[in-house]
Amino acid sequence: ARGMDAVGPVAYVADGMDGVYLIRNDLAPSDVLDDGTDGLGDAVTSNRMLLGNSPNPFTESTQVRFRLQEASDVRLAVIDVAGRRVALRQFASMPPGMHEITLDGSGLPSGAYRYVLQAGTHVESGRMLRVR
Repeated sequence: ARGMDAVGPVAYVADGMDGVYLIRNDLAPSDVLDDGTDGLGDAVTSNRMLLGNSPNPFTESTQVRFRLQEASDVRLAVIDVAGRRVALRQFASMPPGMHEITLDGSGLPSGAYRYVLQAGTHVESGRMLRVR
């Protein structure tokens, strides 16, 4: 397999020849889904900057959403399964608040990728899957 990613009970496997297979696990217990609590019923607050990407999986492009607490220089890199940087977007001094960056994946082969968002000294990453 060239790349694999799981979203909920579905695994996406890319074969390296632009084919993607979907494997669904209907046997996974439904109570393992994140309900926004710590498992004891107490609400969990998140200071996460990165809010994910959509759509995921994507065909041509995907939007990466994030929240900045303060003005920061922002760098968004896309890394393939071999660890190579295949895309880089940089922005100088973005203001605090919600933001969305569109990643053009039309030149990327099908497969799993990791995207890394850096704002100042804060770094977070997520996974995405490119399908055709």
